[in-house]
Amino acid sequence: MDVTFEMFKKKFSDAIEDESILELDSKANFRNLESWDSFSGMSVISMIDDEFGITINANEMARINTLHELFEIISNKNK
Repeated sequence: MDVTFEMFKKKFSDAIEDESILELDSKANFRNLESWDSFSGMSVISMIDDEFGITINANEMARINTLHELFEIISNKNK
């Protein structure tokens, strides 16, 4: 399945229940959001596994700061 950035961003937004994600550009640091916490990180990891069949562990997630970085990982693992 080809994943577009907009599709990914919508699923990310749904996972953490924060629609302000939809207004961010790809280089924005999602960790600066008021809604971001450790539960958000686990929700995103779970969403990526469920929606894209890709496993990202907590250590890998801890090194990711922008939507673009996370999208690139998903795109590259989805090939």
